Amino acid sequence: MRLKLADYFTYGNLISGLLSIYFSINNSFTLAAISILVGVFFDYIDGKVARMRKEESELGAQLDSFADAITFGVSIAVLLHIRFQSTYLDIVLLFFVCAGIYRLARFNMKKDSKPTKYFEGTPITINGIVFPLVIIFYPNIYLIEVLLIVLSATMVSKLKIKHW
Repeated sequence: MRLKLADYFTYGNLISGLLSIYFSINNSFTLAAISILVGVFFDYIDGKVARMRKEESELGAQLDSFADAITFGVSIAVLLHIRFQSTYLDIVLLFFVCAGIYRLARFNMKKDSKPTKYFEGTPITINGIVFPLVIIFYPNIYLIEVLLIVLSATMVSKLKIKHW
């Protein structure tokens, strides 16, 4: 199976997440956060390119979910774990990553059904905006814990959120 143009943007998202993990391990938290924001850009572009070129594929959808799980789930968890070194936070991070992966799996199972104007639950990509901005501008562990709990709960919820 050949990669489509949009798939290369998906790989940009994945590479951004992997770079974020690398920067986190090396205590470069601002660069880690910026890498996640770059992943948001690639995630936005890959969908636009796929629809514009009518190149949506099952392979592209699966690559997108794996990239999103790494960039907007795992890399955020690694960044927050290394930045704050808190056992309580680590427990919350486990639930956060699991909630994000559940959200992606549920989305993949429903995408074959009739298209709607709403997401069911908060899209995982929102994490790629919220947490980097908090890390850059107000790295407060208590705010982060609340955001992790709220976003984990809303990702797995049936909450209807309008497509943008």
